Amino acid sequence: MTDLSAKLNNLTKAAQRAASYAANGALERVTDVPIYFADAIARRSEPLLRTADGQAPLAHLPAALAAQLGVKAGDKVKVSQGSGSAILVAGIDARLPANAVRVGAAHPATATLGAMFGAIQVEKAGEGA
Repeated sequence: MTDLSAKLNNLTKAAQRAASYAANGALERVTDVPIYFADAIARRSEPLLRTADGQAPLAHLPAALAAQLGVKAGDKVKVSQGSGSAILVAGIDARLPANAVRVGAAHPATATLGAMFGAIQVEKAGEGA
């Protein structure tokens, strides 16, 4: 009987790619599509956009990365992916892996960024941002 236990590691392709980014020090964008950003009616509803779910996306950073960049929750950061970039407010999320940055999709503030998953760069935004 063939032993396949070494191949049963439960790593998805995305997890394997994230691990390879971690190995070379790169950051990986992980994302979600907040409910009020994707639905055509909801994203035009003034009352819904005033709720917590309707607010502009944050750049959620792991605590170690935020400390390395000198960023506190509420500071502005510049996130760049591919040829696009965006200035977003930073949030600190201790649940994120050290090499992941969570940036929501389907919002005008993040529309200039690249794919929903992939390499991303983050830096503290200048004073005029």
